[in-house]
Amino acid sequence: MKITNDAVALEASRKKGSIKKARDSFSDFINAIDVAAAEQAKNSNQFEDKLIKSRLKAEQYRLELEAALGREISLLNELYEVKKQLAQLAGTNVIPLRKI
Repeated sequence: MKITNDAVALEASRKKGSIKKARDSFSDFINAIDVAAAEQAKNSNQFEDKLIKSRLKAEQYRLELEAALGREISLLNELYEVKKQLAQLAGTNVIPLRKI
């Protein structure tokens, strides 16, 4: 919950809007609320920054994984073609894909 004058008033079982800047008796209290709200906003920004960094890292890892899978598929295709050529040179119709 965001820290505001109204939120603090409701938490203290008072009516919304009962903490007013015009009342001198609340000036220290309002300053404390402002400090707490600033601290809350600072922490919120830190969490948002961490979240953004984490999402960027996840995206980078996803791109690296896709690139690695692409390379592996390309190498498997090349291996298949080489085995096919080897089978033609050896005069057999069977192309071994894996050792059993």
